[in-house]
Amino acid sequence: MSEVDGAASRQGVATLLRRYAGLDPARFWSRGLDAAVAEEMRRCGAERPEVYLRRLKGDVAALESLVERVVIRETYVYREPEQLDFVTELLAGRQTGDSPNEGPVRLWSAGCASGEEAYSLAIAAARAGFHRRARVLGTDISGAALERARRAEYGPWSLREPEASKVRAFFEAGRGRCRPRPQIRAMVRFRRLNLVDDRWSAPDLVPGGMDVILCRNVLLYFAAEHLERVARRFALYLVDGGWLLTGGADPALPRIAGLEPVRMPWGVAYRRRATRGARTRSAAAAASPCGDPGPSSDRAPAGGAASSGAAAAPSGSAAGAAAGGRDADPLPAIQARLRAGDTATARSLCAEAVARTPMSAPLHCLHAMLLLDGGDIEGARAAARRALYVDRTLAVAHLAHGEALLRAGAAGAAAPAFRAAERLLSGQPSDGRPDLGGGATTGQLLALVRARLAQLAARRG
Repeated sequence: MSEVDGAASRQGVATLLRRYAGLDPARFWSRGLDAAVAEEMRRCGAERPEVYLRRLKGDVAALESLVERVVIRETYVYREPEQLDFVTELLAGRQTGDSPNEGPVRLWSAGCASGEEAYSLAIAAARAGFHRRARVLGTDISGAALERARRAEYGPWSLREPEASKVRAFFEAGRGRCRPRPQIRAMVRFRRLNLVDDRWSAPDLVPGGMDVILCRNVLLYFAAEHLERVARRFALYLVDGGWLLTGGADPALPRIAGLEPVRMPWGVAYRRRATRGARTRSAAAAASPCGDPGPSSDRAPAGGAASSGAAAAPSGSAAGAAAGGRDADPLPAIQARLRAGDTATARSLCAEAVARTPMSAPLHCLHAMLLLDGGDIEGARAAARRALYVDRTLAVAHLAHGEALLRAGAAGAAAPAFRAAERLLSGQPSDGRPDLGGGATTGQLLALVRARLAQLAARRG
């Protein structure tokens, strides 16, 4: 697959992506963008980059198709169930509080892709008893994605996670596919919306009208100037006391008027400050302001790939990264600092690298291990989740995620992470040495994972 030639054309494509969809191509690996452009050039029959650039400037459909190829459309039913359980708890509190509210609730899945998250929001509301009073809006920039969302036909891959088992009752199966049941589909409406447009126009979208906005793993693609503007507008569209829930791979939002970051057991959420006498939400009792991290949990025994020794990934030359500029792979330079024993500099370099290239699973994984080594358990957990968002086949990322959860005292959530690592490692030669495994063999990492699972089983016993 050939890369795009011509710096001017390449910069022109990047400018169009930024202007049209708010995307910052500099945050991706350059080869990923080049591959996407090369595929689109072949699809539309453009033989030269400058011809393709002219096509993009005059054809919104072609530009939308490129956006489709650049972004990762990784989604499935009841993803990150802790967030969705929080929504259920939040809505249930409206019915059982001192002053039950009988009005409708409005939920928005912003960047809904093929619809699984919008229907998951509807299921979360239905589980709280809001079958008839919840209205879910799903929006996306892609017309093709919205057509798939409206068809609402999903295969086993969309319900692949163990957590999906508790919501299968809300689906009906047939011919190898499944669909949300009619009462769930009736709760959801889909509209096309570009979050970076100057005006947000959708019949169901009014300022101050949304109880919950779910925007997961969308903001990570945005250039900095668009990120802050979109965050401010989200705050504008929330009711007083409403919640914005983002994804594990998304960047922390800037402090903006009216939107308060809140530390939750599963990460950070954002709540619109109540200025008009907002209702008290019972689920908020589980939250604490980000300025108060709360008591620290007992740490599980360290070791293996998530300890300081394992952070030293396979060797490589730092010279190429130092000379190669922005597009060079930063891993060798980070690894060189680790081999020199300079963990603090390695951690700093890794933090800078993931900010520049947030779609690199190996970088997020290494960052997670370095944060674990430094005692930043919450940061390590978030970094491991970002790695797994980009590449769920990275066994060492599952191991790091499990270690972070275990040290945070979330043993129940750690077990599935370790089982995923076990499953992936079991399919590899035992004498191999996985990338980012700190020099340990697959067999050694597998022994560590099984020891952790035995430790968790003993606790349950």
